Amino acid sequence: MIRKLHLWLGLVSGIVVFIVSVTGCILVFEDEIRYATNPYLQNITSAGSLLPPSVLAEKARAAHGQKTAYITWEGVQHPVAVNMQGAKKRSESEVVYLDPHTGKVLGIMDMKKDFFRFILKGHYYLWLPENIGKVIVPAAVLMFLFLLITGTILWWPKKRNQLLAGLTIRWTARWRRVNYDLHNVLGFYSVLFLLIICLTGLVFGYQWFARSVYFISSGGRKMVMTHKGKSGKPMPVENMVDSIWMRQMAQVPLNESNSVVIYFPVKREDVITLYFNPDHTTRYRRDTRYFDQYSGKEVNGKGSGFGNGLYAYATPADKIKRMNFDMHVGAIGGLPGKVIAFLASLFAASLPVTGTLIWLGRKFKSKKR
Repeated sequence: MIRKLHLWLGLVSGIVVFIVSVTGCILVFEDEIRYATNPYLQNITSAGSLLPPSVLAEKARAAHGQKTAYITWEGVQHPVAVNMQGAKKRSESEVVYLDPHTGKVLGIMDMKKDFFRFILKGHYYLWLPENIGKVIVPAAVLMFLFLLITGTILWWPKKRNQLLAGLTIRWTARWRRVNYDLHNVLGFYSVLFLLIICLTGLVFGYQWFARSVYFISSGGRKMVMTHKGKSGKPMPVENMVDSIWMRQMAQVPLNESNSVVIYFPVKREDVITLYFNPDHTTRYRRDTRYFDQYSGKEVNGKGSGFGNGLYAYATPADKIKRMNFDMHVGAIGGLPGKVIAFLASLFAASLPVTGTLIWLGRKFKSKKR
């Protein structure tokens, strides 16, 4: 029964698992590949004081023609990324990269044509319409989760003296035996990491799964979605974004490892959103703060894991919720964690291939008999 379940779940989900795994391999090192292939993203050599957000926004508008949506400072050695308004989705907006000291335009990136945006759509939706892809991908990941469990049960040796054989690939054997060993041995070595990748992926794919994880980890508390505050009564004000940015710089100056993101208000009731992250290579320790765009007064947000958006106030369940993305891509373990996530995803991509070859070999063998 378990063998049949393993077989049919593998055949149904194989192609989807292969695509999601290969695209996942590429996305693990997105930042590293992006920096290596775009010279204008390399470390800057200019020095001096940092330009305020209003000046950077004006420089970007002069080069692009649109207003600024948000600005990202990722350490003092990297260019400032100014995401422009005008796109239907923020992730598809054009980005103007500037020297943070001089305001010089270093490059403009169109995210609609970006390679990693294309890969991300494959990872999320298989390049299908969003309303179709977001149903297929999580379902296939859920099937893959059961495949990992049933595969481990099938692999588990019945006797102790069979354990070594189950952990070794016999490279000198016939290709069918090598293929069988690749499927079993690589699957076993990567199963723990693939379980983490699957579970964190299901948090993104299913709201019921995310709420269940939060309910269990919090000891029975209900997860509430985050809601921003609202600005108060409109009043004449100039450069409030600059004022908030300077306030942040006075508290914690920009250095080689931290990052700051400021979202400009668009509507009259919008707040100014500020993200501060002490380590720009991960996301879970990021602090979120909202400010009235007219008075500059801090406005509280609501939702699970928020606690004024500060990491210091996060409960264990909130921290698990925050860490989900970093665990999914391996960033929580630094470069070694990313390498492990890359290899685990690569092994995951091989499993549908080796598994199908095993099935075809057995089917062909039975017909021959």
